Amino acid sequence: MVENAYVLITTEIDRQEEVLQALQDNGSVKEAYAVSGAYNIIAILEAESMVELKNTVSTDIRGLPGVRSTLTMVVTS
Repeated sequence: MVENAYVLITTEIDRQEEVLQALQDNGSVKEAYAVSGAYNIIAILEAESMVELKNTVSTDIRGLPGVRSTLTMVVTS
């Protein structure tokens, strides 16, 4: 079963474009956009399992230089 999630990302002010490019290069990230408001980037993820989804968020995204915080919303239907 394919798992999907939306991840809202807050970045350091001068690292938004760098983080956005890294997300767009990640195979689990289907789409990523710079946005205005409380968050800097929204990423749409797709993974083969919940474990893969968790690893993408906790390691691949949160581990990027310039990422300050994330808020993950897993799609349930």
